[in-house]
Amino acid sequence: MNRPLTVDAVVLDAAAVAGRPTVRLDGLSAARSALLWRSGQSVAGVMYVDPNGELEPHGHRHAEHHMWILDGHATVLGRHLGPGAYVHIPAGVDHGISGVGPEGCRFFYLYIEEPEG
Repeated sequence: MNRPLTVDAVVLDAAAVAGRPTVRLDGLSAARSALLWRSGQSVAGVMYVDPNGELEPHGHRHAEHHMWILDGHATVLGRHLGPGAYVHIPAGVDHGISGVGPEGCRFFYLYIEEPEG
């Protein structure tokens, strides 16, 4: 059965995005996230990885990840990437971030939770 999707529109200019509060994420002491949108367990935001920071490998059993690197450089899934790069991480695939330089790294992420079943 298809249910109607009820999601409010979100429009943020660059100043509003930059002004969003950031929080340290559980278990990710080298990263902060600014939430831009949420619908259930699905989220979009901007992640800031500290200079020379690293995020340990982890996976999300029921979520697809999309990442677009905005500033800085990082190694994701074995590839060293810079501004403009895109990464798709299927549900269940372990991933981490390493190789972040002294400038840190900033990327937009979209985390889409797929329903179980």
